[in-house]
Amino acid sequence: MGRAASETSKKNLIEPWVQELGNNVPEWNARIGPFAQYKWRATPMGKSVILDYGLVLCRAPDPQVIETLTNMFGFDAATFWILYERNRGLYDRGELTPEEYWRKFAQDAGITLKDGQIQWLREYDIRMWSDLEEPLLLWVDDLRKAGYKTAILSNINREFAAHLRANCRWIKRFDFQVLSAEIGRVKPEPEAFKHCLRLLGSFPDEALFVDDRETNVDAARRQGIRSILYHSTNQLRNELRDAGFGVLPPDSKNGNARNA
Repeated sequence: MGRAASETSKKNLIEPWVQELGNNVPEWNARIGPFAQYKWRATPMGKSVILDYGLVLCRAPDPQVIETLTNMFGFDAATFWILYERNRGLYDRGELTPEEYWRKFAQDAGITLKDGQIQWLREYDIRMWSDLEEPLLLWVDDLRKAGYKTAILSNINREFAAHLRANCRWIKRFDFQVLSAEIGRVKPEPEAFKHCLRLLGSFPDEALFVDDRETNVDAARRQGIRSILYHSTNQLRNELRDAGFGVLPPDSKNGNARNA
């Protein structure tokens, strides 16, 4: 099917549904790819905002942190991230223990790790994802005051999830914390989004989802969730303002531009 035919088909499917939403609630001009021309409306009940953790609520690891790791392993940062991501889905789904994950990492890298090194890596893996983007936490506070329900939806392994629940009081600023290893599902799997929506008590079109990964944003959109691809807090603020969203993140002077 050609692009024009595909867009016509999408329009025929969605336009009657959009019209049925009515005109008695505030309009929200969603930025969701080919459907951006439609006016979306935020319903008074069931409003919710879902945020990712890594590279959204949490800033990217400091380059010096990554340099410490690459020096330890003897390869460059690009290679480190390739190996780091290779088995991360299994780890974040709860199918690998920390020891199993790091031993697979070492096997793929062609190196051997001692038990003490693995323990150090486990602790370092938590520390390097602990630099919070404070303006977004302030935004969450404002959202809840305005009547929105909020949730974290993040791919996080069991050890990290336990650390967050035991040591990070800020997560209680969210109504719900959906951490992948605890539910056995990872983004972009549809069930991860459905589980989060069930907790929030929201229909897909009543929720806003913010994530730094295009694959996750696309998956959420396929579920009917209004979604924004995150690059920085200032960029998020600008997109929400342009869309007419009522509660905006505070200005972030330095932004949070993520490195590609």
